[in-house]
Amino acid sequence: MDQNDRAEELRGRIRDSAGFHGEPLPWEAALAWHGYLAAALEWGLISVAQHAALSGMLPEPPGAVMDTLFLDREEDGESPA
Repeated sequence: MDQNDRAEELRGRIRDSAGFHGEPLPWEAALAWHGYLAAALEWGLISVAQHAALSGMLPEPPGAVMDTLFLDREEDGESPA
């Protein structure tokens, strides 16, 4: 399976999850999806652009958790929100 097929599969799974949980997804479910997508990006299973598009389907958990945890913003000189 190539990155495009994988991204399309993930897009469908996120939609299914939203259908099951309701929209917007509860932040706990969104947090799990953000982690899953971060791992897929790290392992080269999806591209940076695909990660951004898929992440854009999800609500952002409060407190800029994703920026601090997965993008390591503190090392870039930015403080977490």
